[in-house]
Amino acid sequence: MMEARLCSLLISAFLAIAPSYGFQITSAQQAILQRTNQAYYNLPSQGLVEFQCVVVPDWSVTLKEELHQDFPPDHPAIKALNGIHFWLALDEKGSAKLTHKLDEVPTDPKTLEGYNQTISGVAEVLTGFSQSVTPFLFTTIFPQSDASFSMDTRDRL
Repeated sequence: MMEARLCSLLISAFLAIAPSYGFQITSAQQAILQRTNQAYYNLPSQGLVEFQCVVVPDWSVTLKEELHQDFPPDHPAIKALNGIHFWLALDEKGSAKLTHKLDEVPTDPKTLEGYNQTISGVAEVLTGFSQSVTPFLFTTIFPQSDASFSMDTRDRL
């Protein structure tokens, strides 16, 4: 019962809060927002300082999607791509830091350009991922209780 009320409160607050200017916020509304922010799951509030992971792309699947052709695991392109290693770290604010290492640095400029494009593409995907999850896992989607916002009371759904 308490979980249903909390869920209802969170949904109501999410749907009712919108940025506005010049509205006077009551202390009761500030209290609701403060309780909502406190109830909202947030990794740093649970003690997270940094999240790190190893990123291992499935190159066979990726190349099949991009080039519409199957690549067996022993294909030279797969072997070369598997020689690029990625690590992702997200700090307590959800900011991403991607690092990589090459097993072998290519000497051919065209191959090196291909590696750099691949690394850039992976960085773009992982940065997009971190930007997508940050409001839900590292910060909050609700305004702070001292921010400018409006809150409407609505009937339950």
